[in-house]
Amino acid sequence: MHLVITPAKILGYDDAAALFFPSLQNMDKIDAAIREILSLLPIKLHSQQMQLNRLDLCRNVLLPEQRYIDTYIHLLKKGAFAARWEKQSYPDGDERNAHSFRMVNTYYQVTVYDKLYQIKHEGYHTNWEKSDRILRVEVSLLRPGILEELERYMLYKDAYWSSQLFDLAANGGSIMYRIICRLVSDAPYYTLSAAKKYLAAQDISYAKKTHLIAFLSEINQSKLFDKERIKRKFSNAKKRFKQLKSLQINPATIEVRAGISYLPSLNQLISMEFTLSQLKPLFKF
Repeated sequence: MHLVITPAKILGYDDAAALFFPSLQNMDKIDAAIREILSLLPIKLHSQQMQLNRLDLCRNVLLPEQRYIDTYIHLLKKGAFAARWEKQSYPDGDERNAHSFRMVNTYYQVTVYDKLYQIKHEGYHTNWEKSDRILRVEVSLLRPGILEELERYMLYKDAYWSSQLFDLAANGGSIMYRIICRLVSDAPYYTLSAAKKYLAAQDISYAKKTHLIAFLSEINQSKLFDKERIKRKFSNAKKRFKQLKSLQINPATIEVRAGISYLPSLNQLISMEFTLSQLKPLFKF
């Protein structure tokens, strides 16, 4: 039997925009509710027999305008790349593709999407009344990923499922950070013009600035950022990527039409290192 559990609903909350924060007390309540549900079945099942097969670690990032949501999703689609991961999308023509990003492998699934759009599209209930938009960031641990993380944090693989959920959630921030870093650079985003001005202000040689600007200009002519293809095209691509990383410049640039010259990285957002006021360009050009 495969049970999909939305903890907040079991606890009586129906706001689709809200997040569930596990505690020992509410985990006991969820366990009791599941035992009650199983007792109604015509076959004998016990919650002690259950196995944790998936866990969604989530963060809500509040953004002041829709264009920030759209730009982040576009940048992720353009710049995310990792071996043995594949991008997933809805069928061609489905408008949900413009509002979401997803990559998956056998261990993990990363999904970033416009939460308020999803709520409206699916007809879910919410009490959200603020003007801010919600960028939902989810890192899902599939069964192999759960076992990998239990081992990484030296947690008991044979522990009761609710204990595993609680312990993994306690390490959720570091898990999310590490998995997202496998897909996208943990450096801020710039428009190409802003990146050029930022480089011009750095204490590096003129030749290095020129090479990096040429490199950025070339790789961002493509609709999708394919790191392996770029490495084949540029013999020194690995060196240039390292230089951009050390200078904290994301190789995927913001399109001019977005009307935004700077954005923190996705991991900076979910680490809560930035407030809404800091989403304005940090550098005056």
